[in-house]
Amino acid sequence: MVNLLPAGVIVDRAMTVRQSWAFAIATGFKPVENRGAMCNYLSTVALHSSRTFDGYGRLPTGAAAVAFEQAGAFSGLWQPDSLSATNRDPRLALGALIAVVDIVGCHHAVVDDRGGVCCAPWGQATHRGPSGRIRRAVHIELDKPRVLARPIPQGGQPLLLWRLPTNVSELLATADRYQPPCEKRE
Repeated sequence: MVNLLPAGVIVDRAMTVRQSWAFAIATGFKPVENRGAMCNYLSTVALHSSRTFDGYGRLPTGAAAVAFEQAGAFSGLWQPDSLSATNRDPRLALGALIAVVDIVGCHHAVVDDRGGVCCAPWGQATHRGPSGRIRRAVHIELDKPRVLARPIPQGGQPLLLWRLPTNVSELLATADRYQPPCEKRE
């Protein structure tokens, strides 16, 4: 197995994202997360897959939708109850930490005079927060997703970034990286 993180790197924050968006981030298809507030935290964070999901039909690229389908799509979603080894795809776990990803930048959405949005097709012009309020979207720029070999069951929070319990940060520091089976890419 390959270590998830370099020695000495501590991940103490997480970002909760619903499936199938979490899958798209973990597999490297989705390089931005749309939120309603700026983020000045540029570092490695854990990617937490929410217990709720969104429709994969809305994934804006065919390649991401195909990869999600090949991995098992909604019938493959599962909720881990322990750190036990499993043959299930960690990218499809619900209510768990499934990957780490680097936050490398943050900016407000920019819409050009023809209605095109920067960071398209993943970047959106507006963001609807938990309260239902619509505001100009903020694009959290993501890079270098690394999937955990075993998801870590963990409750999440609706905050942009939230602190991980110390024992969970310690688990991440020693976690192995997922080595996906060979997938047919076209």
